[in-house]
Amino acid sequence: MFYKFNSLRGRLIPSSQGTSVNPQGLKALKIKESPITFESQAVNPARSAAVLEEAALAYSGPQLGRVPLDARYKSVMALQELFLKNDGLLVWQKRGMRDRVPFAISIAACVIGSMFAAHALYVMAFPQKSD
Repeated sequence: MFYKFNSLRGRLIPSSQGTSVNPQGLKALKIKESPITFESQAVNPARSAAVLEEAALAYSGPQLGRVPLDARYKSVMALQELFLKNDGLLVWQKRGMRDRVPFAISIAACVIGSMFAAHALYVMAFPQKSD
């Protein structure tokens, strides 16, 4: 005999073999055809990033879009160029001391915090005896 869980009463009730195996009434997945259609032969699906980059480099017409002239935007662009340069360094190594000093301070804070935690555990493990 087969049983299933009755969510209304919260108990097991007798059932058929099919409902005990698929208690929620799950059925096989039906694969539908893609609803995407292209209106003409001139419309093509999206291409890979490499193909799009080649097309952008080959384009000699006017550049579309607006580039802000703000100094903050230029500094962000300079940082992007610095980080994207392939010089074999990791990102946190590319800016020299500007990134290494905060990294060293973070490591020192972790070590000091671990020492305080170890001291607190020692004090709790071996309390002072009261006279």
